[in-house]
Amino acid sequence: MRKPLGRLSGPSGGLLHLHAAELSDLLRFLPGQRYASAILWERGAGLFNKKDYSAAQKYFQRIMLSYPNDEYAGQAYFYNAECYFS
Repeated sequence: MRKPLGRLSGPSGGLLHLHAAELSDLLRFLPGQRYASAILWERGAGLFNKKDYSAAQKYFQRIMLSYPNDEYAGQAYFYNAECYFS
């Protein structure tokens, strides 16, 4: 099984080093913005990597429903399915 990597991490760590509450705050302030799906992806990928598949699915499904044409949508569909087999 593949392990999702946070795509927003860079040399300085990016969003991967923010706590869940901080990511939730960002999402609340940027609900319709282009970074909303990235924030949802970071939360879902983090939970998936921690093997909290049920919680991860909620974030992947939110991307699938709210941002179906986004760059993260394909990954969200894939990892949502992976949660069923993990």
